Amino acid sequence: IVHRFVPVKCQASKIVSQKTKNHMSTIPTIDMALLRQGNHCELMKQVSNAFEKVGFAYLINHGIELSSEEILNQTKRFFTLSEQNK
Repeated sequence: IVHRFVPVKCQASKIVSQKTKNHMSTIPTIDMALLRQGNHCELMKQVSNAFEKVGFAYLINHGIELSSEEILNQTKRFFTLSEQNK
């Protein structure tokens, strides 16, 4: 995670995990409700760990209510934009 986006109070708690030889065998699930609950440091820790160790995560309770068809349409629309507009 780019440290300029991490709140100072979270940086002090060493959010960035140490890389280990162990690999995760499942996709990490991150509950975005932590953000609404004000638990930013825990959320940042989970995001950092997921993307450092696995490279992606499953987000739950994010509040985005789109059907898979809508998501596909928006994705296609995005990739048809010019580089400048992306």
